[in-house]
This record gives sequence, C-alpha cells and structure tokens, in this order.
Amino acid sequence: MNVKTLIQEFEIQHDVEVVYLIKSGSQLYGTNSKDSDTDYLGLFVPSITAVLLKKDPEHLVVTTGLANSKNSAEDIDIQLWSIYKFLNLVKKGETSALDLLFSLKAKHKDQIQVINNKMYTDVFMERFNSYLSKDLRAFVGYCLGQAKKCNIKGARYSELQDFNDRFNQLRLPCTTDTKLAILHEPIVHLLTSKEYKYIKMVYAKGPKRQGNDFIWYIELLGRKHALDITISEFMTRLERLFTSFGARTLAAANGVDNKALSHATRVILECEELLETGNITFPLKDREFIKAIKYHKDLVQGEDLNLESLMHFLELKLDKVNDLLETSELPPNVPESIIEESLRALIHQDNNKLIG
Repeated sequence: MNVKTLIQEFEIQHDVEVVYLIKSGSQLYGTNSKDSDTDYLGLFVPSITAVLLKKDPEHLVVTTGLANSKNSAEDIDIQLWSIYKFLNLVKKGETSALDLLFSLKAKHKDQIQVINNKMYTDVFMERFNSYLSKDLRAFVGYCLGQAKKCNIKGARYSELQDFNDRFNQLRLPCTTDTKLAILHEPIVHLLTSKEYKYIKMVYAKGPKRQGNDFIWYIELLGRKHALDITISEFMTRLERLFTSFGARTLAAANGVDNKALSHATRVILECEELLETGNITFPLKDREFIKAIKYHKDLVQGEDLNLESLMHFLELKLDKVNDLLETSELPPNVPESIIEESLRALIHQDNNKLIG
C-alpha cells in the first residue's frame, strides 16, 4: 500500500484533511541508506463536524509495520499533528516540529514534500521568523536524552571501573577508618602509570574545615574528594558514582548505540546552526559526518572516528550551545499572540475547516 492510499483512508476514518506531508527522518536529513525505511511527518485540519462532535484528534500515527518487529525498507510510518498542536510544539522548540517547519525551506523539497497545500503553508511562510526563539530546552533535552541512550557515559564508567579495581589493591594493607591521605603517593603513582582522562589529582582551595588553605583532592569524573576523608567514606562515594550510571551505560563499556549517538550529534548541530543563523539547512550540512557515525562498524575501536573523540566533540558542542542560548539574538520565546494570529489567518483562508 502506498502512502497516498494510506492518507486517503486516514482522512475518511478521522474526518480530516492532510494539508502537508513530507518524508522525514533520514530522508529529510540526507542520512538515509538503501536499507532505510521511510518515515512521514505531516499536518491535518479537522472538519467542523469533527470539532463539534469532539472527535478531532491532536496527534495520530499510521504505520504498516508490525508492533513487535523492526520496520523494513518497505514499511511506512506516518506521524500527523493538528495545526494547533504543531504550532504549540514549535513554540516549545520541539525538535520534530522545528524539522517540519524548516522542511518548508529544504533545498530538496521537491524530493521530500508529498503534499503541500499552499493555502495553509503560505501562512507559515509569511510568519516564518516569528516562530523562532531561544526557547530550545526541548532541543537540548533531546540531545542529552540521545546521548544517554547511546551510552555516552560508557567511557567514564569503564575508566571508573578500572580505577576502582586498582584502588582496591592499593588499600588492602589499610583499615577502612584510615584517612585517604595515607594513600596519596600510591594513588599518584596509580594515576601516572595509566593515562586517565576523567580521574586526576588536583591542588585546589580547601573546604572551610581546612581553613580554606590549598589542599590535594582526588577528582573523579569532575567531583573532588579531599584526602582527609576516610577510606571508608571514599569507597561509599565511589559506590554512589557507580549507581548513578544506568543499565545501558554498563553496556556501553563494551559497545555503542551508533544510531542514538548519530541522533545526538545531529540534534546538537541543528541547534547550533539555528542559534547562530536562525536557520536549519536540509539536507543537513554535516550529513556525511552523521552518516559516518550512524553506520560505523566499531566506534569503540575506531581510529579516525571513535567514542572518545565523539564524546569530547559533543561536550564541546553542548557547552557552545549553552553559551549561544545566552548570546543569540533570537527572542527568548514565541509570543502566544503569534500562534493566535496564525490560527486566525488559517481559519480566514478556509472557512469550511476549524483549525484544530
């Protein structure tokens, strides 16, 4: 069954009209391969009857795939929003909604746009810049969520595990009530005998109990621990660090979720471009880099492209985006009046529909 037939059945079933539909996901980004399935994203408006009978949905999904199996290249997934829902998702800086908005300006729009009722989409184009703001918490949150999914903390976990194993051998002659300071020199030797990225000794201003003098700390994944605590307390803190990692992070010690890592990279680069230029270019300018991540055979053992380098890259980009959120000239948010104005304009364009 082709997508247009599915849409026609959908329109009859729900008493709506689909006014905009694109090939989304990897087709929109330019990161698809011959084995990629095709996802669709679009907008609908309900009939007056559907609204009055309170049968007008905000969000619907149509799929040909089976619930308990991965989609094949022949399967079709269609996600549809009411225009009201879409505009409010744009206002919140939701990633897929902004993707759909910027698809109107895509360089390859002739290849990705399946339905484009310009009576509706021209209203969006006339007010395009009014929908943009710095309220991109959903964008940044999505990136962080994908980073967690791809187990970006995996390398940190592996390093902490290695340190823990070696530290346990060091502390054998000591009692748990002994101060950690007794192991200062052995810990320094431990850290210099193997190159650790996230664990180090630092000399910094001490806590009030030390009179604010500079003292030595052991820093684990960015958290400092003064050497005047007991070995027992230090071991407790180590245990807390381990429990802060999720189950998928444990798996990351031996593998990487490439797809999630590519999503995290894509989203943070989209966010950076939007804050710097007020635009998201489709197909993506960095699509080859994202494809390299997505289809890499072994990022753990990679030479030119590997988990460590990508973790560092994402950390730098997240820092940059956080700075841009402070300095960007985009307005802080999308005024509710813009959403209302858009909906009124759409209703005026088509008095036979209520824009739900």
